[in-house]
Amino acid sequence: MKIWLSICGVLVFSTLSSAIPDTLWVPQPTGAITIDSTNIQITINKAKSHDTIYFPKGIYRVGDGIKISTTDLTLVGANKETILQGATWQEFEESNEELDLTTEEIPSIVRKTGFHILAARQTVRGFTFDQCWHGIVIGNMYEAEASSKLNHNPEDLLLQDIGGHLITENNFTKSSNGMRAIVGGEELTLITNNIFIDVYHAIGIHGENVHFTNNKILSESPESVPVMYFPGEAINVNLGALKGCKNNVIENNLIEGSVIGIRVSHFPQDTNICEGVSIIGNEISVKPHKLLHKSLLSNTADKDSVIIGLPIIIEKFTKPNDSTSIRKSSIADIIVKDNLIKNAFGLGLKIDGAEHVIVKGNVFKNIKVRNPFPGVSTGQSANWPNANGSAIWISEDSFNNLIENNSYYNIEGAEITLEGDSNNVREKNG
Repeated sequence: MKIWLSICGVLVFSTLSSAIPDTLWVPQPTGAITIDSTNIQITINKAKSHDTIYFPKGIYRVGDGIKISTTDLTLVGANKETILQGATWQEFEESNEELDLTTEEIPSIVRKTGFHILAARQTVRGFTFDQCWHGIVIGNMYEAEASSKLNHNPEDLLLQDIGGHLITENNFTKSSNGMRAIVGGEELTLITNNIFIDVYHAIGIHGENVHFTNNKILSESPESVPVMYFPGEAINVNLGALKGCKNNVIENNLIEGSVIGIRVSHFPQDTNICEGVSIIGNEISVKPHKLLHKSLLSNTADKDSVIIGLPIIIEKFTKPNDSTSIRKSSIADIIVKDNLIKNAFGLGLKIDGAEHVIVKGNVFKNIKVRNPFPGVSTGQSANWPNANGSAIWISEDSFNNLIENNSYYNIEGAEITLEGDSNNVREKNG
């Protein structure tokens, strides 16, 4: 009995001790990609679930990024003085001369990432992600994009059930993309209280149950945005090449100076419906930017052109492929509520081919006529000439949408331009 108890005690002690979270420290940065990325990756690979990993302040050169494949880790930087740098400005400048995003092979510069999260329930706090193509990627983005370009079986592109993340109190600066979230499952991913400065996209959401709240997206030096040299679509929500676009929330964010504030869209290659997106309580002020001759878009316009966009775009390009679907549209059940939408040229809100959109309690302010129309834009269809200067435009092929109790100030065109006959408008003034 004594031997059994002794052995049992050792076993119990061993089991308990292995479950106690550890604290790990990453070595000091050296400024050398090979050393910095290796030191970080080795430390993370040593960690077990529920461990905490601390990073000292300084600039880490991480190149193609750090993969996180263990669940339930906490990664903590030194109050944003821990800087993960994916590339140098010179690398972006050199790549821009030959960059082609339509080829089957993913360009090297596109892989310059801070953290590549491949396991559920990560906490990331206190970092600055600088000069990255993506500061943080959640999910199998590179595999999905490669498969999409090679026309592989779409069934291979299902979302991974790796949600449950907390991304908070980080800075994302001078990067093509702050974040990309390609995540499925029921666990909530919360991205909150971060600051994005001079990025083309603050975030691309291509999944489920992502809440993007209380963040700031700012433009301080537009020419510092790699490749494009202007801040483009601050928040982009769509399926991309994957199957999943529902129950995402964009709430209480400040967006200032981007060409496009928030875009929810459905593209021709998408086979599912994008639904259940809530856009609530945001302050959005967009701004045109001069298109520099070295921008990746400069071949589509004169070098002295101005790139121009809209605060909120909700648009689809296809109908669902499923013939049994009761939906008329591929994008549906969107809530646009209690936002302040201001300082736009052309429109405040574009609803194009969408169904069951509720637009309620928003304030539209300082919406001016766009001249010339349509101007140079980033993939936006110019099918709303009669609505130029309006706060809201609803297309003819939009159905069952509700516009209610919004306020309008200094709108040069009509407050609402309604081209469809299957929508409901109930404003305060009747």
